[in-house]
Amino acid sequence: MGIEYIISDAHCTHCSGKVRAIYSAIIKYRNFQYYVIADSDIRVERNWLEKIIRPLSKKGIGLSTTFPKFYPDGGFWSIFRMYWCMIRESMMESNITRFAWGGLLAFRSDLLEDENLKEFLSSISDDISLLNICRRKGLKVAYVKDARVLIHSNDSFKIFLEWSNRQTALSISSSSRIFLFGMIYYILASFLIISVIAMTVLGHYLFLLLLIPVFTSLTSTTEMHL
Repeated sequence: MGIEYIISDAHCTHCSGKVRAIYSAIIKYRNFQYYVIADSDIRVERNWLEKIIRPLSKKGIGLSTTFPKFYPDGGFWSIFRMYWCMIRESMMESNITRFAWGGLLAFRSDLLEDENLKEFLSSISDDISLLNICRRKGLKVAYVKDARVLIHSNDSFKIFLEWSNRQTALSISSSSRIFLFGMIYYILASFLIISVIAMTVLGHYLFLLLLIPVFTSLTSTTEMHL
């Protein structure tokens, strides 16, 4: 099909296969100002590449990222995963809880120079390593909501459990603050939905207005799917 590929010859003890692949690509293509990491299962909209790179032209921005909308192709656990990720997406809005999502991010090439490149090669997670380097350099992370992508999910309980455990472990290793705020967000959002359902059953229908952000998010996900 004429697709160019790279056979990685990088050697590392603790790094993941994705980190090793990214490292090999950076070594081969050293003369670029920006790099973009994108997962193969994302569905993008028009001009997504330009949108995710644009913030890097601003001084003080070292990394730009977005967060996906999950479209549930399966049953309950696919829907639950979509809800879980709606909470994580809300964390992106704040500089305090913002993180780098490895499914789609762009970063300045000078983030990975010398010792930082060696540190990157020894890491398990590419996005966590880039986030830590970015913070250490005093650079900010830009959240590009307009560049968000769509991921179709068809989760069983086993698949969801494996995915959620991995996400939780990576959140803890990335930042205890992000993990703590994430749990607070999730608990409060769950309490809100349960309370609204309970009050609606009791006949207090005005409480349904509190779910407008949830319905708005679900509508935008459906529009992206269409």
